[in-house]
Amino acid sequence: MIDDQVFLPIKQKKQSLSEVNSPSRSKLSLPVAYKESNILPLITTWKEAESYDGQLVRVVGQYIESDIRMKLIGTPRYVGHVSIVLADDIRVSLFPVWQHDARRPQAEIDQFKDQKVEVIGVLYHQSPVDPSGGASPLSPCLTDIKALYHLKN
Repeated sequence: MIDDQVFLPIKQKKQSLSEVNSPSRSKLSLPVAYKESNILPLITTWKEAESYDGQLVRVVGQYIESDIRMKLIGTPRYVGHVSIVLADDIRVSLFPVWQHDARRPQAEIDQFKDQKVEVIGVLYHQSPVDPSGGASPLSPCLTDIKALYHLKN
């Protein structure tokens, strides 16, 4: 190499968040009804949820998209994870974040986003641990979801 040669760094185009490949989303379509929902405990606040850890319940709240990154710096990044916000602002995720079905289909998000819904599923006060050893949030979640539908007034 000749000492007087200068190598300039190659300028690379940075991708926007929308251009970055997002993980694939679930194709699981959730039922819109559950035959025995009226006999299940109704959860609208965290206080009501306290005695139902690991049990099948009805959860009512607002369906929102969730940014699940550990450091929420910059523009939110939504890749299909959603939560149900209870009346006291506690967020309950649909499925553990490490599970493939947690990345909900865009059509479902478009249908329910920012609307009041009822979800039938097994409630956990702390999300089940990722069996592959990955990071698992300590937040509440619903698993084994039986139904998701707009709240009937």
